[in-house]
Amino acid sequence: LPQKAEKLLFSTLQRWIGRLESLRIGECALVPLVWPVHEDDSETLHAALAIVHKQTHDTGVLVVVNTLGSGSEYHLQQLRGAPTRPRLCALP
Repeated sequence: LPQKAEKLLFSTLQRWIGRLESLRIGECALVPLVWPVHEDDSETLHAALAIVHKQTHDTGVLVVVNTLGSGSEYHLQQLRGAPTRPRLCALP
């Protein structure tokens, strides 16, 4: 990565980590994920969402929501246990 892009990525990750660390028990954060996909000499963007739900002081749950289905064969296909509803969601 060019130095400017590397600094931007580093500062973005630091902000996300700070926000995730400041979550209170029962709160959650929605983290958008986007990356380039190279196929047949073209580049498209793929997007997913990560939901982080803090359960205790030092544990939580990470859920990846695949928005397009591409790669979904690598993700859990059925729900296990009862679904939960976070009390508060905050965008990073």
